[in-house]
Formats: sequence, structure tokens, C-alpha cells
Amino acid sequence: MAEYATACQIPSKISLLEVIRFVEKADQYDCYIVIEANQISINAKSLLSMCVLVSGIIKGPVTIRTSGVDAKKALVAMERLFSLPLGSERIDAAAGVDVPSAGTSAKRFSASTDQ
Repeated sequence: MAEYATACQIPSKISLLEVIRFVEKADQYDCYIVIEANQISINAKSLLSMCVLVSGIIKGPVTIRTSGVDAKKALVAMERLFSLPLGSERIDAAAGVDVPSAGTSAKRFSASTDQ
């Protein structure tokens, strides 16, 4: 079974929405994906595990390891998500999630019943 690894830099601030996007993207690949840093290993397909990134326990350089059928493709995609600036439209497109641009009215997305 093929195994790949690469070093990446985690942004200093990462939101829960960005972690959710990352997990959704990781779930698209038929392989095991682990993020390692500071003697901690995180399953990239587990939202609960990935919330460690939001907490700020893991910052800075990490190693992404993949193994399995789609290991190489998954590694490239995961590395790309970490290497792009937060809030980037490219991150949204890479994750396959449609997110409104900063100029879009928040009212459109509220749960308000006023029409």
C-alpha cells in the first residue's frame, strides 16, 4: 500500500467552517489521512478530531500522511487546502462548498422568518 507525506503550515487562525470543509474534502478520498504535529496524530476524516485545530492546540508546521488507494491525490488536495489563505475563494472551490462572498448580505443567509 502506498504511503505519502508532506510538511504543511497550519494557519494561525482556523475556523470551524474551514475545518468542516477540510473534513468534507478528506472524506472524498479512499484512503487514510492523518495530520501529525507535536507528537499528536489527528484523523483528518473525523470532525471531532479536527476540532483540535480550531482550539489552537496545534499550530505551525504539521505533517500530512496519507495511505491507501487515493493516497497521492488526497495528499495533493489536503496540502493545497492548507497552503491557501483563509477565506480564499480557491479554498471554497477546492472543498466543493459554495460560500457567499464577503460583499453578500448576511440577511439572505439568516434564519429569520421575516420576508
